[in-house]
Amino acid sequence: MRSWKEDAFDTPKPVRLMNRVLEIGTKAGEGDIVLDFFAGSGTMAQGVLESNQKDGGNRQFILVQLPEPTGNKQFATIAEIAKERIRRVARQLKEKAGKELDLAGKNGNQDLGFKVFKLTGPNIQQWKADTERDADAYAQELELFNDPLVAGWKPENVIWEVALREGFGLNTQFTARGLANGNNICDVFDPDTNQKFIICLDDQIRTDFSRHCELRPDTLFICRDIALDDSAAANLALQCRLKTI
Repeated sequence: MRSWKEDAFDTPKPVRLMNRVLEIGTKAGEGDIVLDFFAGSGTMAQGVLESNQKDGGNRQFILVQLPEPTGNKQFATIAEIAKERIRRVARQLKEKAGKELDLAGKNGNQDLGFKVFKLTGPNIQQWKADTERDADAYAQELELFNDPLVAGWKPENVIWEVALREGFGLNTQFTARGLANGNNICDVFDPDTNQKFIICLDDQIRTDFSRHCELRPDTLFICRDIALDDSAAANLALQCRLKTI
């Protein structure tokens, strides 16, 4: 009888082959991004991390894998296997670097972290016109659309969706902070393009918001439409680039 591992990976990619591919196709220190649309168990990620440790490079990887079921309770999908493999490889490389004398200084600044993104439905609903032109249906839709955020939304997911819609990359960084007036905001920054914006997902933007949050004419500030009344919206629009969701 074949095990679940054999069923999931009939033809796994050898790590040595991936290391050789990276040796031929990439160079250390040039920030190459390696894309694998058929990630499987994450062999390419292991190859990238090992190559970086070997020559002090700063290669990055993007892996794409469908959540194919494995029939295993611990790792229900192939994507889960890939994530666990990358974690273990990173842990092993970190332990190895700690035991070796790094005279060339190759391992000190190696980035062993990674982010995981899942393709899912939007957190911000899109308006869909009623083709039947039914007045009651329009009224009901407008009432539901007072706040376009879907039920059960999470701040991090909404901020990521807004950032991607604004053209920010996957290396975007979030810094949450609370203002003295009680509002909570998040500074969003893309280190690759130097783009940034401020976002607040509170139910209400307090009247003294601008006293506690520095806004300039070129500052992009994003908040929920329901959080503003007409007066607050007009005042903020004069102080910054205002967008609402």
